[in-house]
Amino acid sequence: MNICPKCNSPLVKAKSDKGLFWVCKDCGGRAANVSLLRKLLPPAYVNGIWTRAKAGTGQKGRPCPFCGRNMREVPAVLNSENPLMLDVCASCQTCWFDPMEFSQVPIKPVETKSKKLSPKAAEAMGKFMIAHSEEERASSVDYDADAPDSVIGQIAGYMGLPVETDAPELMKRPWLTWSLALVISVVSIWAIFAAPGVLDKFGFIPAMAWRCFGLTSLTSFFLHAGLAHLLGNMYFLIVFGDNVEDSLGRLWYGLLLLLATVTGDACHYLLDTQSAIPAVGASGGISGIIAYYAFRFPKSRLGLARGLGFGLGRWLARYRWITMPAWFAFALWIGIQLIGAWMQIKGFSNVSAAAHIGGAAVGFAFWLGFRGTNL
Repeated sequence: MNICPKCNSPLVKAKSDKGLFWVCKDCGGRAANVSLLRKLLPPAYVNGIWTRAKAGTGQKGRPCPFCGRNMREVPAVLNSENPLMLDVCASCQTCWFDPMEFSQVPIKPVETKSKKLSPKAAEAMGKFMIAHSEEERASSVDYDADAPDSVIGQIAGYMGLPVETDAPELMKRPWLTWSLALVISVVSIWAIFAAPGVLDKFGFIPAMAWRCFGLTSLTSFFLHAGLAHLLGNMYFLIVFGDNVEDSLGRLWYGLLLLLATVTGDACHYLLDTQSAIPAVGASGGISGIIAYYAFRFPKSRLGLARGLGFGLGRWLARYRWITMPAWFAFALWIGIQLIGAWMQIKGFSNVSAAAHIGGAAVGFAFWLGFRGTNL
C-alpha cells in the first residue's frame, strides 16, 4: 500500500488524459512521476528539479510513498529568496507535493482543440494531483539506483544476490517458508559436517532413480553440497517464498514446491539417464517459487549491485546499483538457465540447469492456473 509521507494515510489512484496520479484524501498531498510532470509543466522547470534531485542537492527528505527510500528536498528554482522546496525520489522518479504546493508551480495550458476533457478529468487536471505513472515505472530499468536502506540488503547485493527494493506487502506470516528454511539448514549442516556419506546415500542419482522407492527425489531437497550452496538457496527461498506462500496459501504453496522439485529431478534425469553423480539441493523447487513470483508480482522491483575497478576495497567504494522489475530479472535468469542447460549437455557444468527450468515450468503452470483467482 502506498502511504502519504505527510500524514501516513493511504494514497488513492486517479486519472487524467495525461496519465495516472495519486492523492491523499486526508491532507490533499499529491504525487506524480517525473515523466508525467514533463507533460504538465514547462520542460526547463521539470529538468531543473530532476537534475538537482539526481545530483543529491538539498537535504534528506521524507520516505518516498512508493519505494520507501528517502527523497531529496530540493528547491524548485534556483536564485530565489524563498524557493518552493519539493520532495523528489531519485530512485523511482516520484515527486511529492504537500497541500497547496502545486498551486505554486507553472502549469502548461490545457489544450482542448481536438478533444474535450471529461468533467472528472478536467477537475483532476485543474487540481493536478501529481501522477505516479505505474506502468512506466514497472517497466523501467534504473542503472544508477540508490543502495538498499537495510544493511542485510546491501550485504546480499555485494554477494551478487538480488534484493527486493519494492516487495509486495505480506498479509500473514510465512510460517511454512521459515520452517522449511530451518529444517533444510539443520539437515544440510548436519550432513556437511557430521555425515558426508548421506549425500551419496540420499542424493538423487539418475542412474539409480528408483532406489529408496524413488524417494531420493524428495530427500535430496533437504541436502546441499556446501555452505555456499545452502546459503544461496535459503536466501532465495526466504526472499521470494514468503510472498508466494502469502499469495497461494500454505497448502498450494507446499504442493508447488513438491511438484517443482519432482519435475526438476525428472528433467535432470531425462538429460542424462546414466549419470552416477548425486544431485542435491532445493533449487528445483525454489525455481518454481521464483517463476511464480515473477509472473504473480511482475512489477515488484529487484536490485543488483555491480562493482567498478579491481580489489575489494575499490569495489566497495565504487559499486553501483541497478534496479529492475521482477519480470525483467526473471527473463535474464531464464536466459542464464538455458545457457547453463547447454553447458550441462556438453559436459562443461555439473550444475543442473535442467532441474531449474523444470521447476520454473511448474511455477509458470501454477500462475496460469491461479491467475485471476482470489486465494
